[in-house]
Amino acid sequence: MKKVMVDLMLICVNFAIFAVTWLYPQEIRNPAAVWGVSIILMPVFLLMAIRDWKLDRDNKIAGKQTAASQEIQKEIQVAGGIKEIILLSEDHTEIMAWDIYHKVSVILGRDVGENRVDISLNQSPHASMVDVEHAVLNFAGGNWYVSDLESQNGIRVEKAQDGQVYRIAPDVPCRIESGDCLYIGLSRLLLR
Repeated sequence: MKKVMVDLMLICVNFAIFAVTWLYPQEIRNPAAVWGVSIILMPVFLLMAIRDWKLDRDNKIAGKQTAASQEIQKEIQVAGGIKEIILLSEDHTEIMAWDIYHKVSVILGRDVGENRVDISLNQSPHASMVDVEHAVLNFAGGNWYVSDLESQNGIRVEKAQDGQVYRIAPDVPCRIESGDCLYIGLSRLLLR
């Protein structure tokens, strides 16, 4: 903003020189030269002021966007501590892992043909019980939620707090946290 103010002050000074030369031409040796220089410099300073104003505005907008994205990333980091999803075998060993750090929405299902999902459970021993688009995880209001996308075999959540398993109604979001387990069909996913 300081540059814009300097440019505007230079325009005013230049206009004052032009006005004095116009009002008192007999006091100036070559008033036509002063008028010519003034007429050339005023638009130059005006263009510089406009350019500096636009740069300041763009920098402020970029700064706000950066601050907003950093705030969102902080919320995601805190949100239930969920950073990855682990596909577990029946003997509780890890089969696959997916990083969901910095994401706000994740579709779970199976990759079939041209259909691609964020987390494909094709490698699950129970892949046949997983719909193409079975569930979605969404980050909202500082928390993660899972929703059943009207799948045939449904979703269950085993809460880490009480060890209870809850069946999720289709299209009704359920809050999830780190340590919870999702059952997509018969596939078991640990949220960590």
